Amino acid sequence: MKKLLLLLVVAFTSISYSQNQYSTYRPSSGYQAESFESMSSVPLQMRNRSNENLKYLYNIKGWIAKVKEKINQTLYIEFYIQNLDKIYNYLTSIQDKDLSNAYQNLHDIEDFIDNQLIPQYVEEVKKKN
Repeated sequence: MKKLLLLLVVAFTSISYSQNQYSTYRPSSGYQAESFESMSSVPLQMRNRSNENLKYLYNIKGWIAKVKEKINQTLYIEFYIQNLDKIYNYLTSIQDKDLSNAYQNLHDIEDFIDNQLIPQYVEEVKKKN
């Protein structure tokens, strides 16, 4: 009987404690919805970077077309035309993709043309003349 009474007291105590734990209402700080501007700032930044890189890509493609034209006018060397065609085709293949993180890649392509391909071409023309 003592064990039963002890068991009832322990059970009653544990039940009453668990009920009292949640019985008082504590208002939370509440959900504060973010504004549209704060939620859309990152996607807008990515879109702006993508648009800027697309303009940069179009500028490089236009520059490649001008360089190819000058190569054709002065001295037709197939190797340089093929390299420029490969780069142009690559730029065309990526222009419909997400360009938000493509700035470094575009800059490297421009550097390659400006600092390696064109100087090699100029040296080749000097050798042939």
